[in-house]
Amino acid sequence: MEILKIEDLYVYFPVKRGLLGRTVGYVKAVDGVSLSVSRGDGLALVGETGSGKSTILRVILKLQRPTRGKVFFEGRDIFSLTRVEESWYRRKVQAVFQNPFQSLNPRMRVHDILVEPLNRYVKLEEGEVERRVHELLELVGLPYSVLNQYPASLSGGQAQRVAIARALAVNPELVLLDEPTSALDVSVQAQILNLLQELGRKLNVTYLLVTHDLAIVSYIAKKVAVLYRGNVVEISPVNDVFSKPLHPYTQALTASIPDPFKGIASGKLLKEEEVYREVSGCKLAYRCPYAEEKCFEKRPTLLNIQGRLVACWLYA
Repeated sequence: MEILKIEDLYVYFPVKRGLLGRTVGYVKAVDGVSLSVSRGDGLALVGETGSGKSTILRVILKLQRPTRGKVFFEGRDIFSLTRVEESWYRRKVQAVFQNPFQSLNPRMRVHDILVEPLNRYVKLEEGEVERRVHELLELVGLPYSVLNQYPASLSGGQAQRVAIARALAVNPELVLLDEPTSALDVSVQAQILNLLQELGRKLNVTYLLVTHDLAIVSYIAKKVAVLYRGNVVEISPVNDVFSKPLHPYTQALTASIPDPFKGIASGKLLKEEEVYREVSGCKLAYRCPYAEEKCFEKRPTLLNIQGRLVACWLYA
């Protein structure tokens, strides 16, 4: 069953110049994306910087209105919710951001950080609130002594655990993870990933992960959606993406993962391009080693290839 569905999503940012601020063009951050997330099945959005991953997350969080397209949560259009439904949506969808020291209020103690969402979205008696706070600390493996501390006095791993506890405080059904480990030391990253994996199973939470690090995808997600310049180019199960990537861009991404035995990346498959050029066809055409004339003229749509979706004329 689909918990989240994105239909034909476009997010364009105007480029303005001159004293009058005339619009001379648009940055096409998201350019026609359709995705769905099944309940209990984590989905990872991967791609290089500028592929549109974080913009999609901002739309889901209603921090950014789309230029066109719709987003449905449990069958309801999130941009047509009533005030009561808005409160329901905020409780059901929570997020964990990249840098916990920027996402946690530095002037609030950990206790107040965890109590705030409970007071806002959950009606509990005072004793129940305190009991819930202690439950959250146990869930994320933190001692009770952190309750009186401020975020600045915590380590990076502890702060991210507090951020995770805050997101889980109101029993959400969908948790958005925006590069949840990239700001942490390597030694701490595995701990946070294992924690998220364990909590996902224990609490039956559905994750939507945004990352450029393919190495962490298998901890969180069952499916991967690969984005390039605002377009989805491939959607596949995690194991298939690593064992047999279909799209040339996905092949380049997986080839760039360092080989632990050789100590270097296994190869580079794309041509260098200093300036992104607009093309009516596939956006990868100028960098793709397999590009043909058709690739520059017409944009490919997602095709079903043995249960996997890929947007490439190689498979048409």
